[in-house]
Amino acid sequence: MTRFPTAIALTLLWALCCLATVHAQSSQQGRYSQSSQYDDPPDRVGYVSHSTGAVIHSPAGIDNWLDLVRNRPVIRGDRLWTARNARVELQIGSASVRMGPHTSFELLELDDRFAQIQITEGMLNLSVRRLRRGESFEIATPDLAFSIHEAGRYRIDVNPYRNQTTLVVWDGEGEVWGDGGSFPLSGGDTVRFYGSDLRDYQVFALPRPDAFDRYNAQRDRRLARSESLRYVSDDMVGFASLDAHGSWRPVRNHGNVWFPNEVDSDWAPYRDGHWVWQEPWGWTWVDNAPWGFAPSHYGRWVSVSNRWGWVPGPREQRAVYAPAVVAFVGGSNWSLSLSQGNRAPVGWFALAPREVYVPSYRASRDYFQRVNVHSTVVNTTVINNVYNNYSSGTINVGQVNYANRAVEGAVTVVPGNVFRDSRQVRSEALRLDSNAMANVEYRRVAEIAPSQRSLQGSAVAAEQRPRAEAFARQVVART
Repeated sequence: MTRFPTAIALTLLWALCCLATVHAQSSQQGRYSQSSQYDDPPDRVGYVSHSTGAVIHSPAGIDNWLDLVRNRPVIRGDRLWTARNARVELQIGSASVRMGPHTSFELLELDDRFAQIQITEGMLNLSVRRLRRGESFEIATPDLAFSIHEAGRYRIDVNPYRNQTTLVVWDGEGEVWGDGGSFPLSGGDTVRFYGSDLRDYQVFALPRPDAFDRYNAQRDRRLARSESLRYVSDDMVGFASLDAHGSWRPVRNHGNVWFPNEVDSDWAPYRDGHWVWQEPWGWTWVDNAPWGFAPSHYGRWVSVSNRWGWVPGPREQRAVYAPAVVAFVGGSNWSLSLSQGNRAPVGWFALAPREVYVPSYRASRDYFQRVNVHSTVVNTTVINNVYNNYSSGTINVGQVNYANRAVEGAVTVVPGNVFRDSRQVRSEALRLDSNAMANVEYRRVAEIAPSQRSLQGSAVAAEQRPRAEAFARQVVART
């Protein structure tokens, strides 16, 4: 077993900003050697789908506590803390992680197959609807590590002041790991461990459900009954948020399309929100709408009879996260005509169905295919041709005949400092005249280096915060 402090996930802010700037500059150059060894970004991120009470957030790379911002992706190194009477639900793939009051949580690791969660105090429920082959979850606590072997429902209560960790397996199967070896658990087991050697423990009958258990059951039913689950993969986090804010209907040549309700006449995808910088993806869109997570990071957008609709990827494919499925616009001539002082603008618009998403970050051929094939119906030969140009540095996205660039009002443009400083886009968007797009150049990356504010985003300092020792405790981890 391994013990390590929570601070291992944090990064010096200045070093991260420098690294980000270099990353942005190398992305602009677009020189990728086909022989390079790529470290692909994860296919998955976390999504806070529900919260009540005071829930605060410390993003990876920032040692401050901030108010939780709707729809900001939760990534490796992020920390969450719940105050008194607070609850929060975090979706990771086809699993839901829920925390009760006074819970200290950190996402230690998250990639395509493995999720490692740290809880140093409080209560946590893990509901796993489906566990794909080779996929696993691990919960690290001050006393033990708990590995999930099957889909099921699990609860973990950590009391660090008494050196107690209590595990309840409502259904499923897992294994406890500590300094003294391992301890298997299966459905119906309730065991309380004292310390990390696993020799001092008590076995109980399944407890009577309390308020937190009833909350978990209610949230599980909501996800299982979601209408949107008929049209998207359950790996796509945020699908249930679509139900109350729009409707599905079939559209010729596009299949089932979701249309949002109650959007303004001048609304367009990727307009009501702000941009943040998250490694390893770079510029990431954070939407303001309560339904805005899934349509911002998966699928494509189409204009049907002057109304925007969202087209998800194939339902049978596992969803692959992208920071923002857009094409950027810029260019020296265009920037000169629109710039105001030193605020050279940047613009973007949503990709349409069958269009290839070209990442601004480096990626392997396998990732390039998955992030496209799993998000839209597209010819694999086209994907391979685009990737060959992308990897060799000869790609020219300006040659693509983007469908949405011709849609009136589809392009959103803001001054560069608005983009960089994570300010709200809609209130500061520039007005474009009929000639504004004449000199535009299409880009696959926003050519703006991030700042300290880019990492924090639009969040403000939290009024409440956890005690320092809550996240200073060491934990036991198997992996």
